[in-house]
Amino acid sequence: MNIFAYMVRISLLSIFLLFVSLDLRSQDKPILHSHNDYEKAVPIDNALEHGCTSLEVDIAFDGLEIRVTHEVEDLINKPFFESNYLKPYFDAPKSSEHTYILLVDLKNFSNEMLDHLHNLLVKYDQHLVKRGEVAGPGKTRVLLSGAYHRINVINENRYIYFFIDGRLEYLSQGISPDVMPWISTNFTHHSSYKGYFWIGRKNKKALQALVDKVHGQGYRLRFWKTPDRRKIWNLLRDLGVDVIATDDVVELSEHVGR
Repeated sequence: MNIFAYMVRISLLSIFLLFVSLDLRSQDKPILHSHNDYEKAVPIDNALEHGCTSLEVDIAFDGLEIRVTHEVEDLINKPFFESNYLKPYFDAPKSSEHTYILLVDLKNFSNEMLDHLHNLLVKYDQHLVKRGEVAGPGKTRVLLSGAYHRINVINENRYIYFFIDGRLEYLSQGISPDVMPWISTNFTHHSSYKGYFWIGRKNKKALQALVDKVHGQGYRLRFWKTPDRRKIWNLLRDLGVDVIATDDVVELSEHVGR
């Protein structure tokens, strides 16, 4: 091989590696999560338009209907989940490049509530990822959050639409990441950093160890109660945290990027 051909080959290899690197970097972008999206002045549309592929809604069961609410008192005056959030969510246009997450926080868990929610989701089957199914473009995976019996839900085969928002205590229980795609934990339980000045090396090292532990078992990581500040977002991105939650989707989108 002459020197010219060798240099051309090296150049082509460099270009190939550059594109691979850029592709991997794009895959490593964090998921943007709209915390308590239903409380926003413009729910759903604003989050989707600003690159959020994960949205969160709190629900409670009044014995007959599922309501959108953080509080479980005075449920009769709370908006209906299906007409006020679920249907508008599925009606909203979504990119075919992503699979979406709808994080549903159960505020007063009961078996009756779970059955009611499952029966409700049947009506939106064409929009949903089901267990054991490859996630299709533009489809949504429903993750159940809140205080409920996760193992019971995992073991109930008929709940084909329910995936699990995991906790740290479930890390070593051999639950498939296909069923429990991520682990969520309270940021303030692991760090007192508020996003002012700089984070101490010891604290950052401990956070990195947590991220690595979760990743080492095949799961993604989401923190809740993270302050909406750029230094926090930078920290989470640098640590490799997979899901960054915010109450300010516009600011997060502009800072972290889509």
